[in-house]
Amino acid sequence: MTVDPSTSSPLASASDGMVESPPAPASFPVESLSLPADLLDGGEVVILAIKPSLWSIVFGSFQWVVAGAIFVMIGTFAATPAFVAGATFIQAILAIVGLRVGFGILQWVSRVYVLTNRRVMRIRGVFRADIFAAPLTKVLNTGVTVAPHESIARLGSIWFNTGEDRVDGSWYHVAKPDAVHGEIRRAIERTLDQQH
Repeated sequence: MTVDPSTSSPLASASDGMVESPPAPASFPVESLSLPADLLDGGEVVILAIKPSLWSIVFGSFQWVVAGAIFVMIGTFAATPAFVAGATFIQAILAIVGLRVGFGILQWVSRVYVLTNRRVMRIRGVFRADIFAAPLTKVLNTGVTVAPHESIARLGSIWFNTGEDRVDGSWYHVAKPDAVHGEIRRAIERTLDQQH
């Protein structure tokens, strides 16, 4: 399911044919997100700083957990190779799955989505920081997509386009994606209004 990008105020009051805008989603205090010290320019103000939902750990590790469960059943109910004891085989599978889940947790910890009065940013990377940052004035289009697995957890992903026919950066597995997207659109509109 794809939600069309909004270029005007998304909501207004029912009495005049429009619906009232939902409150902005709760954001984490900037200090608790361990943002790089040199991330913000002088005078730049953080409007929104959030992390993906914890469900992203589950989504990222799901295939590994399922595969691990299948191999554990094989190790429990079927013959394992002669040189591997059944218990050792199961422990090895559980260790591999545990490592993948642990890596998923590290990915979640290292991922931050930031909206300022000037830019939209995505910070990620377990071993090396990978930062996507685009000035709000350069964001040509935005939108919300909801994958089937995200809809189960009431999540969505927000994409940003700064060039022709390509998505430059995305915020994956965001809680209240429509409200977050609305906040981003309002920030872009305010920035464009200030330029005129």
